[in-house]
Amino acid sequence: MGATGLPGKVVAVAEDGEVTTLWEHEEQQEFCVLATEGGTYVGTGPEGVVYRIGDDGAAEVAAKLECQDVWDLVERGDGSMLAATGPDGQIYALSKDGEAEVFFESSEPHVLALAMAADGTVIAGTDGAGLVLAIDGNGEARVLYDTKEDEVHALWVDGEGRIFAATAGGAADSRGGTSRASGGDSKSSSSRDGEKNSVYCLEPNGVTHRVAEAKGMIYGLAAFPQGRPGELLAATGDGAKVYAVACAESDGY
Repeated sequence: MGATGLPGKVVAVAEDGEVTTLWEHEEQQEFCVLATEGGTYVGTGPEGVVYRIGDDGAAEVAAKLECQDVWDLVERGDGSMLAATGPDGQIYALSKDGEAEVFFESSEPHVLALAMAADGTVIAGTDGAGLVLAIDGNGEARVLYDTKEDEVHALWVDGEGRIFAATAGGAADSRGGTSRASGGDSKSSSSRDGEKNSVYCLEPNGVTHRVAEAKGMIYGLAAFPQGRPGELLAATGDGAKVYAVACAESDGY
């Protein structure tokens, strides 16, 4: 499934490439889609609304958050959800009955991406300093990695516990190469679609390396539907191309 800008659409893509529109909203931008056993949830802007789409295609408001944009949604082990929002850099916890409360507040303007580690740790990507954060169940965070780009826009955790982080802000300085987790040096915003962006792999032992580089913003990461080992898919703003990325250290492709 995927979400689009204005007019906001939620679409499903079949294995043969056929695209079906599941839901459309003329006044809201759809930023993210989460399919669960309880329905399909859509995060939108600019009014901070999370919608639930039923099997019949009808939509209802699941939650109205005190924010502008709902950038990402992720399901927790107990069936509740987390919502990454901006422009106040908050993550909301959404209960099954639609109750919402702030789970985490960042010093960054936007939390753009979420993923769940196997042990229940929340992985978050931010806009501003381009950080990858690990957040425990009490909402306490630590910096796993400070990218050289401004935005971490997509996250994916594989079965071996490796965290893949894709950027969409362009490089703000010349740092790169293999490194370990560092503190968050502030970087000025320079989001330009012509800039090169990266996919980083954060290994469980703390080592981080870049596995791919792409021209334009990288908006999404996903596993291959066929389960091809050692590869993932990266959706980019480079002519709306989707790349296959080998999960091994590289200087780019």
